[in-house]
Amino acid sequence: MGRVRREKVLVIGDDEITVREISVAQLLALKETDLDRKIIEEFIQDGLGCSLDDLCKLYPSELESIWAGFTKVNDFFFKTAKLFGVEALLPNLSMMLGEIFGKEFVVLLMQDTPEP
Repeated sequence: MGRVRREKVLVIGDDEITVREISVAQLLALKETDLDRKIIEEFIQDGLGCSLDDLCKLYPSELESIWAGFTKVNDFFFKTAKLFGVEALLPNLSMMLGEIFGKEFVVLLMQDTPEP
């Protein structure tokens, strides 16, 4: 059986990011595991082909474009999330990403801010 994974190529500045459809296995793994940085990094690498560090370097408007592409490619996931009980996972995923990006942002600020 030939499988087709939906994807969408996004142009972000001078770079291309390919947003990919998540699999049922990934969906179930997210539901059945505690989200930690390693899980998030693997998910981002597989779904976007870039690292969490790469995402942390983007501007919010660029992240918004990536999120829009991700939700379009994974529209079935979002339509059926309630059937799998995943809607409870989404706030946790959002919180985890916020914590990770927040920590990375603080580190970048500390690196780029000259001492008085």
